[in-house]
Amino acid sequence: MLTEPMRNFVRELDRLHREAADPQARAERVSERLRSLLAADDVLDPRHTEPDPRAYRQHLVHVDAQGRFSVVALVWLPGQETPIHSHVCWCVVGVLTGLEAETRYQLDPVTGELAETERAINMPGDVCWLVPPDEDIHKVRNDGQSIAVSLHVYGTDIGRLGSSINRTYREPIPVASSKA
Repeated sequence: MLTEPMRNFVRELDRLHREAADPQARAERVSERLRSLLAADDVLDPRHTEPDPRAYRQHLVHVDAQGRFSVVALVWLPGQETPIHSHVCWCVVGVLTGLEAETRYQLDPVTGELAETERAINMPGDVCWLVPPDEDIHKVRNDGQSIAVSLHVYGTDIGRLGSSINRTYREPIPVASSKA
């Protein structure tokens, strides 16, 4: 069951999907709408905010009837995190409650090594997006002391795929500093 704010958001996603064909433009426009949704009350049905004690939990909130986009709620207990991963499609993320730490990486096409490029702390109301293949590799962790809930809009049918993860990566080995 969708709340009224979520039903309105899904209608907006349908309209935006028809208007913007470019993935970057689509993600940017969805991010504006998601930011507004995060400010609303009663965004999610309570069943979409239940955590799992073993790992972050994915709740499929809505899948477009044509499979063009999905809305997913991710629920994180303190310390839970994703592996380092890339995505199968564009993704817009907004934090509803709690605090999420995101680390982004760049893959060296020659060596296959990951290099950390950015760290961010995402608070309630913060929105960001990823569009493969640029700026697409990251890891997310609940670094707060309470539950965190984020809304993710993906440009595909997550119900069919089961996840937005395209590929996972091993943690990079820190470069040891040399002392002379």
